[in-house]
Amino acid sequence: MRGSLMFSAGVGLGYVLGTRAGRARYEQIRGKAKQAWDSKPVQDAAHSFQDQAGRLYEGGKQKMAGQTHQMAGQAHRM
Repeated sequence: MRGSLMFSAGVGLGYVLGTRAGRARYEQIRGKAKQAWDSKPVQDAAHSFQDQAGRLYEGGKQKMAGQTHQMAGQAHRM
């Protein structure tokens, strides 16, 4: 998420600067932004972040399932 947020901010900045400097400058900035986004370090960080987010999601999902099961058992006993 942070990577996509940073990328979006870069695209927005590139757009603003590009519209002020003209189409050619915009395309140049856009190309540099794409080149940076496609670079190995950025992609490695994005994949790492995505993997970590997936693990956190699965852990939270399992914890919620356990809590739901526990609450259902308590409600059944009442």
